[in-house]
Amino acid sequence: MVSVDLKAVDASVIVASVEGDVFSLSIEDDFQITLDSSSVGKKVEEKSIIVTGESGNASLLFSNGALITIKPGSRFYLRKFAQKSFSADPNANPSQIEEEPSQSELLAHLDFGNLIVKAPKLRKGSSMVLSSPLGTAGIRGTMFQLVAVRNPVTGDITGGVNLISGDITFTDVAGNDVNLASGQSLQLASGKLGESMATMPGGLVNLTATYGGALTGGEMPPSLDMLFPGVTGTESASSTSSPTMSQSMDTDWEMVHEIASDIFFTIESTELSSSQFTFDDVSDAVTVS
Repeated sequence: MVSVDLKAVDASVIVASVEGDVFSLSIEDDFQITLDSSSVGKKVEEKSIIVTGESGNASLLFSNGALITIKPGSRFYLRKFAQKSFSADPNANPSQIEEEPSQSELLAHLDFGNLIVKAPKLRKGSSMVLSSPLGTAGIRGTMFQLVAVRNPVTGDITGGVNLISGDITFTDVAGNDVNLASGQSLQLASGKLGESMATMPGGLVNLTATYGGALTGGEMPPSLDMLFPGVTGTESASSTSSPTMSQSMDTDWEMVHEIASDIFFTIESTELSSSQFTFDDVSDAVTVS
């Protein structure tokens, strides 16, 4: 029997892949750098903002096994990532673990854009919180998509969440909690002053098709009337103040399969690009500069 020398691993976030125009802005040091192929495998520090251009795409690998893919036309803020030091096989792959190896805390914010997230099962006492202008997702171990788009004319923000597997508690900006399970979605809208305008649960929706042009093509996002028929203005806040998943809609299973397949493809691509990195690589990574 061959023994493996375990290595102490601390909290770390590295760039697993980069395509197209991607930039990193350090809030603490107030400087911006371009991320390219030479940035892959290097560490991203807390209080960094990742911005992707029209064709930009970047993925981050966390030492607790979380994977976050930042799609084109996004602005993502890594506020905090902390993790208790743990011992691991230095040759093991963090992107393939099903449960995080030690307690962690992740705080991040999507200002606007399109994120695909895969999180391992979190330990008791851990927290993973992803906020946005539409509300906040509390995550325990899951695969999901989060999209947020700002209307440049009205200032309204629209978008939503597609949950592929696991469970999420999503708190909208009005403070209403919605518990989502696999195969469910939440479409939302908030005003430029942060007020809740609509919260609509349902089955999976094609968020990429709905908002892709607004994020990367300079198009206007769909109007509230189109997104939330019959629910407009101040009416929406009161009529959806206590949303439940009992609301139902006709299911187009071909569309659901297409949406799920697209998200799975992104996750599989991120897993593939992350598979080259061991705990040793993540732990010893130098900072992007």
